[in-house]
Amino acid sequence: MNSIDRLVSWWMPEKALTRAIARHNLTMLNQRGANAAKRSKRYFGLDGAERGPNVELIQDIRTLRARHRALTRDNAWAAKAKRLIVNKVVGTGVTATWSGPRAVQLQAAWNDAAKSTFIDYSGARNFYALQRLWFDTAVNSGACFVAKVITPQGLRLATYEPDQLDSRKDTMTLRGGKPGPRTVHGMEFGANGELVAAWFRVDPDDDSSRSTRILAKDFLILQETDRPGQVLGVPWGSRSILRLHDLGGYEDAHLKRNEIANLFMGFFHSSSADKASEISERMSPGALDRLDATEEITFANPPDPTPMGPYVQHHLRAVAADYGISYESLSGDYSQSNFSSVRMGAILETQNIEVWRWQLLMPQLLDPIAQWWLDLQVGAGAVEWSPEYIPMTDPVREIPMMVNSIRAGIETMPELLRQRGRDPDRHLAELSAWNAKVDSAKVVLDSDPRKTSSAGQLQAVTNEVKI
Repeated sequence: MNSIDRLVSWWMPEKALTRAIARHNLTMLNQRGANAAKRSKRYFGLDGAERGPNVELIQDIRTLRARHRALTRDNAWAAKAKRLIVNKVVGTGVTATWSGPRAVQLQAAWNDAAKSTFIDYSGARNFYALQRLWFDTAVNSGACFVAKVITPQGLRLATYEPDQLDSRKDTMTLRGGKPGPRTVHGMEFGANGELVAAWFRVDPDDDSSRSTRILAKDFLILQETDRPGQVLGVPWGSRSILRLHDLGGYEDAHLKRNEIANLFMGFFHSSSADKASEISERMSPGALDRLDATEEITFANPPDPTPMGPYVQHHLRAVAADYGISYESLSGDYSQSNFSSVRMGAILETQNIEVWRWQLLMPQLLDPIAQWWLDLQVGAGAVEWSPEYIPMTDPVREIPMMVNSIRAGIETMPELLRQRGRDPDRHLAELSAWNAKVDSAKVVLDSDPRKTSSAGQLQAVTNEVKI
């Protein structure tokens, strides 16, 4: 209680009590609220503005794409992270299995179309190579656009980078856009926020080239967005751009320091002042330079650098977490890992891969493309996708678990085959044909469960059919 409060309490006790209660309430009010929302020096530089998802990126999205592409072009770690994601999600390609009244005809026609480079509007890739290009572009640039081109010979697919969007058509600025329909990043939206069309520059290398307008029903977008209403995704490694750049500089400096430390040189000291000094300006191993009596060379004595390993490991763990892959996959370093830790990392990585497959690649691109193709065929059909299987960490332990899962009815054989990138019908046909060939040759294989048990013992012959 200060002197004013003591004076008031002596003359007007009721007023003093009111002041004390008010002061207590103010103190309690200031102590409430989220700790992370309070203002202090510790949060300097962390004050984010309450802005929409597109206003936040409208000025920075092109810079993010350019810097991330520069990293994946010049930085080995960024390039490996991108390549790992594409290899694990797409691999050699996601295959389709058609069903329906005309399944055989549809499957044959689809296989022919998918294997041909005609489906690519540029004529360079077949459907499976296009899948890699699409996902690679989405990882590297944040988004990938695929437009359909209907020709008398069939369906063709044109691929666009987000940089080909014509931002000259934009009606939205940092201060907001016009009420009603608007254009953001070259993409037109209606009054209710629905995507109507997009403008793509014809020449990807010329920002001033003319652009063509493609309706929303004729193109698809592959991207991962973080906020509702976000028009374009950002490069997947955008949070690690500065970290990877600094890591590259650190590695260069560390290598240069060790290179200099390994340069052993000698100097001649002469008492004669008549001999001219010819000192090399560059250091080289085994060099011998002559110094006269008036010259002296002094070298800096920098401290020994800290070990490179822990520093690089720390940063690569953060980079791997940003891209959604395991540290072991990115670094190739298993020196501190055992089976359990590697398997846990693989499980978490596999969860991300499955999300990217079944929530991005298939619903955003593959399903609509299959429907575009089916619309040009005769008859109806349904498609199921079989991505390339993810290699097992330890087959000796994992295969018995798969067998037990099928025996218990938790999973079916077709389901597990599709997870491994196999067509169940084709697999069954191959298995049946092989068994018939083995039986005709009167050969008994230890791997044939019809003839031998898991312990290698012959099974009892019976004519009963078990269900």
